[in-house]
Amino acid sequence: MEFFKRNRQFERNEAPLNISGVRLYTRQTPQPPRTILATMADHLITGRNGEDVAMRYLLTSGYGLLGHNVRIARDELDLIVYDPVDGVIVFVEVKSRTINDPDFTPLLNFTEDKKACVTRAAERWIADQEREWGWRIDLVLVAEGKVVDHLKDVGN
Repeated sequence: MEFFKRNRQFERNEAPLNISGVRLYTRQTPQPPRTILATMADHLITGRNGEDVAMRYLLTSGYGLLGHNVRIARDELDLIVYDPVDGVIVFVEVKSRTINDPDFTPLLNFTEDKKACVTRAAERWIADQEREWGWRIDLVLVAEGKVVDHLKDVGN
C-alpha cells in the first residue's frame, strides 16, 4: 500500500504482518526511548517520550503498530495500531505530563477541538485504505514515564 511505502518510521527490526489488505508492523522487542536533542523544548521532549512509553505499552499489550506520528493534511495521528482482540484499527492520542499530579492530569489537554482533529484525521486515513475497517479512538495518558490510564473509544 502506498501509505507504507511513504512512511519511513519503521525500523529494520520490525517484522511485517499481513491482515486482510493492511500491512501491520510490530516491534519484535520494545525499544529504549529515542535520544532527543537538547535543543528541543521541554514540552516537545515530554511529548516524544510519552509517545514512546505509550507505544511500548501498546506493543507489549498485543497491539500491532501501523504508524507513528502520521501526518494527514494539517493533522497528526500519534499512533495507529491494530487491536487483534476487537479486530479494529485504533487511532491513539497520547497525552503526557512529567509529574503525576491528580489536579493536573494529562486528560485535561484532550479538548473537544483536539478530539475533532483526531477524528478528522482518522476518517481521512480510513478513506485511503483498500477496504472498510472498523475503528475507534483511544487515549493513552502518560505521567512520570509510565502509562497511568488507557481510555478506549473516546471518540464517541
